[in-house]
Amino acid sequence: MLIDAHAHLGPEISDPSVRKKFEAYPHATAEDYIQAMDEAGIDMGISVARLDMDNVYQAEIQKKYSKRIISCAFIN
Repeated sequence: MLIDAHAHLGPEISDPSVRKKFEAYPHATAEDYIQAMDEAGIDMGISVARLDMDNVYQAEIQKKYSKRIISCAFIN
């Protein structure tokens, strides 16, 4: 089994002013990530929440793609 050990995933950002904030720190959606993993022959990936985002998206993708993505959340 081939596992990608570190990716930052986040929801699609449609608001241009918010998208500009994230320009320097690009991230992919879970669907983009799975497509890239499929193309590279990777079986599973680990997604790490970004410090400037909440853990809701990580929880959603863990539930939806539990056989492909392991989500890590930040707890403070």
